[in-house]
Amino acid sequence: GGTDVMVQYMRREIAPSVFLHIGRLDHLRGVARNAVLEIGPLTSHRMLATDPQVRIALPALAEAAGVVGGWQTQEVGTVGGNLCNASPAADTAPPLLVAGALVELRSKSGRRELPLE
Repeated sequence: GGTDVMVQYMRREIAPSVFLHIGRLDHLRGVARNAVLEIGPLTSHRMLATDPQVRIALPALAEAAGVVGGWQTQEVGTVGGNLCNASPAADTAPPLLVAGALVELRSKSGRRELPLE
């Protein structure tokens, strides 16, 4: 996740030659209710914690998102970053795993869905 990457960069633990900022890709942000609850990877922890649809359908996820770090981290940290960082402290992973969440992976060659597990 980006919040961890910046800490690692400032500590000189990593030295990437380029950072790619995806924060303006609004179509990757938000919660939608179709046949299932769809959560974009750029949806912040704060959005998850306060979204009425998430609070009803996945209350454990809303609660977990509401205790991630401090309010600053909740405002900028995202569910995608939380999962992709692969930290054992990924607060959103347990409730998503229990809910049987699927992730959609996309590339130039196509897209596929896989169980988060």
